[in-house]
Amino acid sequence: MKNQLPWLKSPALPLTLGRAMTDYTTTNPINIFCRFLMHFGAATPVTDIGIPQVKEYVQARQAEGAAASTINEEKAALSRLLQDLVDARMLEANPVLMVPNLSEKAGHRADSRVISRA
Repeated sequence: MKNQLPWLKSPALPLTLGRAMTDYTTTNPINIFCRFLMHFGAATPVTDIGIPQVKEYVQARQAEGAAASTINEEKAALSRLLQDLVDARMLEANPVLMVPNLSEKAGHRADSRVISRA
């Protein structure tokens, strides 16, 4: 994967989320990265994404009613991107790894209602 990411070879500082994702979406679902761009902003330096920002993203997605499995999938995609930057020594750590995944028990959504059979 790293060979497909030109900014890993000659990064311009600061590397912004928008620039990183422009190339990264060729091998990942683009709709997930569009959500990140809308939430964080394309001009956000990737070094500004820390644990509080990841938690805020998770809370925002929960407030929108996204399923836990969807949020976990989105976190995994962001984690892959940030881990590539860690591996390239462009980031010190991957903050997504410090935010636990949500429980994916059946029917758990921010707006879930208990439905029982009579």
